[in-house]
This record gives sequence, structure tokens and C-alpha cells, in this order.
Amino acid sequence: FDDIESMARSLVDFMRELGLTEVILVGTSFGALIACLVAYLYPKKVSRLLLINAAGVPSEASRLEMAFDALNSYVMLMFQRKLRVMLYRWLSGIFFHLSFWRHRMRALAVQLKSKTHICHIYQELKVKTVIIWSTRDVTFPLYHAYSLKKMIPNSKIAFIRVLTFTN
Repeated sequence: FDDIESMARSLVDFMRELGLTEVILVGTSFGALIACLVAYLYPKKVSRLLLINAAGVPSEASRLEMAFDALNSYVMLMFQRKLRVMLYRWLSGIFFHLSFWRHRMRALAVQLKSKTHICHIYQELKVKTVIIWSTRDVTFPLYHAYSLKKMIPNSKIAFIRVLTFTN
């Protein structure tokens, strides 16, 4: 895919192939952004949205604050002796950032950083939306949920608390 819109169109094509005319769309992380775009571009196809720890929320935090959040999560995992989880997160982070070296991923990242594009999508949503957020998500901390709630009309937030990390 070259851009976010082509991902959304692909999802709508898939829904059409399955014979689905209206759906409740659920998206997690980057998938939540795609779900929002589908609801924005094809409002008659989506009756409700459920967004789980959505990516693409324009951050009100500085890069330093986000780096501190990430470092804090690693320290917390170390103290909990969740070294395997820490290693998996570290490796997945490396592979995620390495993927941006590819031209298409860089172009997608530039599109995601365009705050006006993303904010416009969120602010224009017409469907009822539930935002679910893990209170201990360190990749997308809790303040992202509040930012998203401010942007999406007719939305509610539900918080979940993850008590432990699994090995």
C-alpha cells in the first residue's frame, strides 16, 4: 500500500466481497486509524467504531516525554523481572523502526505525521465511537486517549487496566 486511503479502500473492497453492507468496525493501534478512515470516507458502511489504543493520535507530548515513557516501561519491566517481554518489545521496536527505511514506509510516516489530515478525519466522524485504552500502555500513553476523546464527537472512553505482562 502506498497510502492510508488505499488501505481503507482495500478494507471496504473486502467487506463488499463478503457481502457486508454495514458493520461495527474494530481497530487496534494502526488498525484503529484505518477503521476511522473507513468510517470517514464511507459513513454508510460503518454503524459504530471501537478503537483500541489507537495509533496516529497527534501527540501533545514532546519527543522527550515520549522517550521517557518508553524508558519508564523498560525500567518497570526490569523491576518486574519480565525480561522476555522487555526483549520482545525492544526487538519489535527495532524492526518497526527499521521498516521506515523503506521508501513506502517513510512516505506513510510523513502522511501520519500530518496533524491536520488526521485531526480532520477524527473531527468529522459521524458514528458513535468507543475508545478503549489500556492505562498501562507505554507505547501510546493515557494522554493519547484524552486527546482522541476531544477530537471525536459522540465518543466515550473505557479504560482497562492490565495487571500483569505475560511471558
